[in-house]
Amino acid sequence: QHQQAPHAALLSLMASHSTAHRLRAMSRAHEHLRRIRAGHPDPFNDDGSSSSTSASPSSAASAASTSASPSASSRHSKISLAEWNARMEKVAVEREHLDEVVMDYFITQGYQEAAKLFAEEAQYSPEFDLDTLSARSQIRSAIQAGKITEAIELLNQLNPEILEKNEMLAFQLRQQQLIELIRAGETDTALQYAADNLAEQASTKPELLKELEETMSLLCFENPAESPLDFLLWDTQREAVADMANAAVLYAERLPENAKLTLLMSKLRTAETGLMETDCEFPPLRLLSNVD
Repeated sequence: QHQQAPHAALLSLMASHSTAHRLRAMSRAHEHLRRIRAGHPDPFNDDGSSSSTSASPSSAASAASTSASPSASSRHSKISLAEWNARMEKVAVEREHLDEVVMDYFITQGYQEAAKLFAEEAQYSPEFDLDTLSARSQIRSAIQAGKITEAIELLNQLNPEILEKNEMLAFQLRQQQLIELIRAGETDTALQYAADNLAEQASTKPELLKELEETMSLLCFENPAESPLDFLLWDTQREAVADMANAAVLYAERLPENAKLTLLMSKLRTAETGLMETDCEFPPLRLLSNVD
C-alpha cells in the first residue's frame, strides 16, 4: 500500500496510447509525489510560456518548454491549453524510452513491488535485477510505517558503515524515532530517549539543536496533531527520512541517487521559471498535471 499509492498515475502510463497522455500521466505522478513529500501547495502559478518537439525522454519531458523560448516572436504571446496539447500530440517518443524512465524511477526509489508490477504489465524487462531491491524496499517500508528501530537494524545488516559514516542520517532516524514516541503519547520514554540518543550530538551542531528543539516542542501541546508543528507527524516527514535512507544506500552501493524522472521534471521546472520571466502565457506543469 505504501509503495503503490503515490504511483497510480505512473502506472496509468501502461494504458496510455499517445505521447501527450503519457507525459501528462508522468507529470501527474511526479506532482502527486512531490506534494506528498513537500506538504505545501505548488509554488508555481498559471503564468509563463513553453512548447516542444523531440524524440528522447529528456527532450520530451522538456517539450513543454523548448519551442517557446523567449524571443521576439514569442513575447507578448499566449499559448492556449488546446494548442499546447496539439503540439504535445506531435511529439514523437518511443514507448520503450518512457518505460525506461518509469522503471528507473521505481528502481531508484526502491519500490520493488511497483517495479515488478510495472515490468509485468508493461512487458518490460529491465537490465537491473529487481530482486536486489528487497533490502532498500524493506527499509523504506519500515520507515513509512514508523518502525524506525527496525529500519536501523535493516540498515546495519545491509552495511554498518552507512550509519557510521552518515552522521546526519543517523540523527534524522533517531529524531524520527523520537517523533514516533511522541505520536504514541509516550512522553516519559520520549524525554529519556532524546536525552540518551540525541542531546549530545545536537549540542555540538546548532542546526541539529534547532531541529531537536522544534521536535521536543511537540510535547508542549496536549494534542500534538493539532499543534502548529503537526507537520512533523505527517507522512511527508516519514517519507523524507525514507528518501534520505534510500539515497544513503544508493551512495554506498555506488548507484545514481536521483531518478531520471526527477531530473527531467527539475529541468522542466527550471525552463518554466525562465519562461515566466517573459511576457508569454502558457499552461504550466501544475495545470497540465490536472488534465485527464
